Amino acid sequence: MGKILKRMLTLVNVARALPQKCGKKLMPPAPAVKRNKRLTKAARKYAKKMARKDFFAHDDPKGNGPGDRIDKTGYQWSKWGENIAAGYDAVPRVIAGWLASPGHCRTLMGPYRHVGFGYAFDADSTYGHYWVQDFASPK
Repeated sequence: MGKILKRMLTLVNVARALPQKCGKKLMPPAPAVKRNKRLTKAARKYAKKMARKDFFAHDDPKGNGPGDRIDKTGYQWSKWGENIAAGYDAVPRVIAGWLASPGHCRTLMGPYRHVGFGYAFDADSTYGHYWVQDFASPK
């Protein structure tokens, strides 16, 4: 895992170790998540796809969503959550952005055991920087 994504894992787990106010909902501290290779594969591929094809959405242009991408890796999940972001040029900024957004904050603080991260940059795309967090718990 590259330096950027190691930093993201650290900051996600620092955030999860503290109570977070996600909009009007106070989320209690959550256990640290562990990096999972399959979730990382799904997140990396998707970040690269958004950057390369210059779009930003949870579903790709063919209608495939996060669950579909996680399924393709062979991860057997009981629940999953995804955060995406674009335009942020540094890990602390993207984490702060997710924590400031109630839905993204709830996902980051959710009852998950594993996580995978993706990051891609394409100077010719609309946002340049693309970020993906795929959270899940196994069956």
